This record gives sequence, C-alpha cells and structure tokens, in this order.
Amino acid sequence: MARVHRTCNGVNVTVQLRGPNVRTDIKISLQEKRHCLLKFGQGNAKLAPWVTTFSLPAGHSCPFAKDCRSSADRETGRITDGPDTEFRCYKASEEARYRTSRESGWHNFDLLRERKTTGELADLILASLPLGTPFVRIHTGGDFFSQRVRRVAT
Repeated sequence: MARVHRTCNGVNVTVQLRGPNVRTDIKISLQEKRHCLLKFGQGNAKLAPWVTTFSLPAGHSCPFAKDCRSSADRETGRITDGPDTEFRCYKASEEARYRTSRESGWHNFDLLRERKTTGELADLILASLPLGTPFVRIHTGGDFFSQRVRRVAT
C-alpha cells in the first residue's frame, strides 16, 4: 500500500512493503512544485523586460499607508478605501481590473506568511527566482510588511 501527500517541499510517499522484491520509483516534476513557489513578473511599460518584478496585495500588506490606503477584495476585486485616503492606490486599482494581478499578489502573500524564519523566507525567494535574474524590483505597489523592512530595502 502506498500513500502520497503533496507538500511545498515536494511529494511525501509512504510505502508499506509486503513481499521480497518490491521496488518503488518516484518522479517529482517542477510542475508539481509550481504552486509552492513565489510568482514574479517581467518588466512593464516603464521597466525593461529583463527586470523581474515582485508584488504583494495592495493595502493588505502595507500597514503604514495613510493617504493612499486602498485595497481590492481578495475574491471580488471590489476596492475599499481607508479612512484617510486622499488618492487611490494605483496597485489596488490594477488588482480590481486584473484578476491575475490580484491572485499572484495573494499567492505570494500567503506563501511568505507561512514561513517562520528569515532563513525560510530566503530559501523560498531563492528557489522561486527565475534563472538568470539580473534585477528585481520588489514590491511594485510600494507595499512592505513593516517600517523596518521598508528602511532596509530603500
């Protein structure tokens, strides 16, 4: 009897052997692990195509926003402005228009929040980066988890 369980680290297989000549071969493809890697974009209208971009969901991941505090609902994309919003966050507007932008930001947010240590975060980021990435524009919407991280990155 064999039991297979998918995880972000690959596939766990439990095999109970009965009989003298039992052999099990397991192949793990990158396709199976894709859901466990961060999603990166390539360039945009203002950036060269070789610049890799990284995003998190607008408003939900920038706790210190005030004048531009807006967020798109994770499921519907409907925008909610913060109490002090003077102008709407462009990233929230993008997420409202483009479901794929909203989904990739939440995908990244969820994967990062699952990590418990900076070592786990670093391992995830390095495993996810496209090969040959020369530059990464992080947090295209200006979103950071904390003031401390923001100071280090700028």
